[in-house]
Formats: sequence, C-alpha cells, structure tokens
Amino acid sequence: MLRLKPRLSPTQTLHHFNLIIDPLPTKIYETAETDGSIALHLHFAGLTEKLTIQMDSIVSSLSPELEPNAPIKIPYNPLQYKALSPFIDPGSLHPDIRALANQMKPTEPVDWILHLSLVAQKLFKEIAKDYREFGWPHPAEYTFEQKKGSCRDVSVLMMSLTRQWGVATRFVSGYVFDPTLSASQGELHAWVECFLPPLGWVGFDPSYGELCGQNYVPICTSCSPELCTPLEGQFEGSANSTLTTTVSILKG
Repeated sequence: MLRLKPRLSPTQTLHHFNLIIDPLPTKIYETAETDGSIALHLHFAGLTEKLTIQMDSIVSSLSPELEPNAPIKIPYNPLQYKALSPFIDPGSLHPDIRALANQMKPTEPVDWILHLSLVAQKLFKEIAKDYREFGWPHPAEYTFEQKKGSCRDVSVLMMSLTRQWGVATRFVSGYVFDPTLSASQGELHAWVECFLPPLGWVGFDPSYGELCGQNYVPICTSCSPELCTPLEGQFEGSANSTLTTTVSILKG
C-alpha cells in the first residue's frame, strides 16, 4: 500500500500524478483512508528480486487565508468534540510532558494562531534536528529529554502538548520545499495541523518553527503517525528487504 498521492484541499490542487512500477502489479486501486487521504493498493503475482516505484506529481499550493482576529472557538461544541475526539485524546502522557504542557499552557484570552506559532518556534529552537530516515516516531518524552529528533519526532511532541490543551491535532506527512536545499535534497516531511474553528485545519511545523504555507504539500493526515507511513506491505519467504529512496522537489 502506498500513501504518496497528494491530497486535495481548499489550498491544494493536484494537476498531475503518475506512477511507474516495476514489476507491473496485477491489480492497482485507490481507497480513501479514515481521514480522507488516498491509499493506493498494489497486488503482485510471481517472484521478483526488487520492486521499483517512481512517482511524479504537479500540485498548486496556496497559503491558508487566515481571517485576522477571527474568534477561534475552543473548547469545541459538543458535536465537534465528538467528531474530533481521536485528535484530542492525549493518551497516557509522561509526567515530564504533562509538566511541560502546563508550563506552556496559554492564558485567556488566547490568540491561538500566535500561541501555536510560538510553540512551534520554541520547539524549533530547543530541539536539534536529527536526521533519521527509518523507524517509528520516538515517544514525546524521549525527544524532549534528548533535545533532538527527526521531523516526525518533534511533530509527535507538539501533538502531545496541544492535545493536552484540548486542541484537536493531527499528524501530517508530505513534502516541504526548502529553498536552502537543492532539488535533489528533498525528502518526506512531517508536521501537525490543528483544528481551529472557523478556520478549519491549520498547519504548524515545529521542525522549521513556522506556520505552514504554500511550500507545504500534504499527502496523508491522521490522528496517529502509524497510519501515515508512505509505504507498507508484506512479502512471503525468508528474504530480507532494504528500502532506498530519493526525492526531488522543484518549485515553478
């Protein structure tokens, strides 16, 4: 299963998407995930020594239109809370994370856009970047204790904080265009989105310390990072597997 197709939204339009797969699958189809992201299912027959997947897409991304001084309504109304509960539940928080959330808790009246932007900036300044291509995100307390983490680690840390304040927050995987890097230095990226009515889902990136704008291309969103893995599947037999990836990002 592949989660590589950019998702559609009011701020993102998909103009082109193409897959080249070797060997050819016997069957390929799309399904919608629990949060509306697109999953591509591939089925194969026979034996092969390698699987090559090449994807290219063209998207238009816009910065969100955030109405100045919009009255963001948190806590949510009962119907919103019921629908958003998987994104609000902080789970079993480590005492260190609970203490950090209490320390950073906003005071009324809250400018949520400003406060969440400041949280992203604080994590960007205090958590060193740790490039880690494979593996699940570390627990929030581990990243906080080590003071370093990958983009997915820092995103999980920020999710743990915002959910403690009752803010619905989801994990996002996708791409970001970084003008300081060459096109061939692109990679999958992770950040968070917070539900701020009446603005909807608004992205914040603790790895760059910023509000997400037109340089971001969301692919998959979920209440849990485990549901946003770009590639998953299984094979039969006793063979070992090794995954290698390259990503190129160009801005027109």
